[in-house]
Amino acid sequence: MKKQIAVLMLCMCTAVCAVNGCEEKSSSVAVSQETTVSSVIEPTAKLPEGGFTLDDVLNSLSVCGQKIAFPLSLNSLGDDFDFDSNISYFEGESASVKLKYKGVEIAHATLLNCTEEKGADRDTEIGVLTFNENFMTENEIDSPANIGGLKLGISLDELSECVPENNLKKMTDIYEYSDKETGQTILMLAVSENKVTGISVYFTDPAFFVE
Repeated sequence: MKKQIAVLMLCMCTAVCAVNGCEEKSSSVAVSQETTVSSVIEPTAKLPEGGFTLDDVLNSLSVCGQKIAFPLSLNSLGDDFDFDSNISYFEGESASVKLKYKGVEIAHATLLNCTEEKGADRDTEIGVLTFNENFMTENEIDSPANIGGLKLGISLDELSECVPENNLKKMTDIYEYSDKETGQTILMLAVSENKVTGISVYFTDPAFFVE
């Protein structure tokens, strides 16, 4: 199975490019009042200061103001969520698709055990969600993801207040957080101009995407 992590990282880098002006924004995007995502995000639990686990992230994460259930799928997210009709299939039974909330694109979803022959349905498991600033800019919405105060657009100072530095690996413009017990990557953050422009949440071990 080919590595799909690079694809996910590319999605996050798209947010960085948008900030730096290297991606042209669509002028044809129009969001009706009925489909605009609410900018009100419910408060969530803070992540533990001594490092955190995937369970801690799941307990702290809300998407569009709603708590999520795991394993993650459209059915566990609720009727307001759906996939875009355009799905990109990869080798190794995984795929990438845009996730919508009330018709508004809010994230990239990586689907598990999904092939072109099988297709995707509301029970298909989501292994990774990647949120980036593009969705906020195009749809004029607040961050659809909130992890104990960690949201798109916050500064690095705010990041240090809501996410502990334990289990942190900093790469160029990327912050990687691992499970304090298993060492599994569970969060990747893209940073540009001193603010968070991309958030990837790994519900599945990234080793799934490696041959």
